[in-house]
Amino acid sequence: MLGALLFGAACTAHAECEINLAVMEAPQTDEVPEATLSYLSTRLTQIATAEGVTTDPGMGQFFLAGKFSHVLEDVVPGPPAQTALHTMLTLYIGDVNSQTVYATTVLDLRGVGNSSQRAFINALRGLSARNSAVSGFIRKGKQKVADYYDAHYPQIFERAKRAAAMHNYDEALWNLASIPECCRGYG
Repeated sequence: MLGALLFGAACTAHAECEINLAVMEAPQTDEVPEATLSYLSTRLTQIATAEGVTTDPGMGQFFLAGKFSHVLEDVVPGPPAQTALHTMLTLYIGDVNSQTVYATTVLDLRGVGNSSQRAFINALRGLSARNSAVSGFIRKGKQKVADYYDAHYPQIFERAKRAAAMHNYDEALWNLASIPECCRGYG
C-alpha cells in the first residue's frame, strides 16, 4: 500500500515535471508537402508547450516527431475541384542516442482542401492538446523520459566529471543541466 502511494506521488511529480524535447522532422515515406511538415512541427511545439514540455529547436537527446503513412488522396470534381485526404499520423517520443522510442500514438486524420497542401493542413487541425490520445501520449512520454533520468543520473554525473577533468566545463555543465528538476540527481 505504501509503495503504491509513493509510486503515485512519483508519477504526479513527474507529471508536473518540465521535460525538454527537440521537435524533429521525421523522414517521410509518402509524399508530403514541405509546408505541411513545417506546420506539423509548429503544431507539435504548441501541443508540447500546452502539456508542460519545453521544446528545443536544436538537437537534444529526446525528441518529438511525427510521420505520415498511408496517404490516400482523391480529387473530388466540381467547381472548384477539391482534394480529399485520408492519412495516418504516428507521433513518437524517443531517445536519439539509444534509438529508443518511449511513446507512440497513431491518429487517423482526414482533410479536404483546394490543394493537397491545404487538405493536409486541414487534417492537422484535429491534432491538438485537447485530444485525449495526444495528451495521454505526451504524459506517457514525459514519464518515460523522467524515468530515464532517475535511472541514469549516476552515469550523467560521471560524464560531467570526465568533461570537467578535461577542462571542458561547458560540456560538464550541459550534462548536469540536462537533468530535470523533478528527477533524482537534480541539483
